[in-house]
Amino acid sequence: MAVAYTKYKSKNIILDTKNSNNESSRLLVKVVNLSLGYNEAPLFKGMTFSVHEGERVRLHGRNGAGKTTLVKTIMARLNELPVEATIFDGSVIVEPGIKVGHYEQEIDAKYLEMTLASAIEAVANEQGARVNDQRIKQLMSNYLFNPAVMDQPKLTD
Repeated sequence: MAVAYTKYKSKNIILDTKNSNNESSRLLVKVVNLSLGYNEAPLFKGMTFSVHEGERVRLHGRNGAGKTTLVKTIMARLNELPVEATIFDGSVIVEPGIKVGHYEQEIDAKYLEMTLASAIEAVANEQGARVNDQRIKQLMSNYLFNPAVMDQPKLTD
């Protein structure tokens, strides 16, 4: 089974971009001929793409291909922080002041004993965004949770 998985799994990072009907020429992120990795071994080479306002990007690829490293590098450039990975070649240019949303791969354990509604409220409060019950119900509904059971169950149930 492992041999079949290895044979057919994605060998590279794949980027899918989607344009909205409202296209803009404002360039938000531009990656040119990027080779990125750690120590002396790039995870990938020669990646080039750009993201304009109104576009969405989906990254997918095998474990260890460099998806998280790429996102962390873009976020470091956005926040003017040092890049943890080694940029062997190419460049990452990010429009200053853009807002980037991303989903973490794992949830912090402190949320696991909370109800879903309480966890949503806690995350919003930590980000400095206040939410009311109506907004929490809307968010739950957006992700196909039943907002009628806002107070149950806990995330570990």
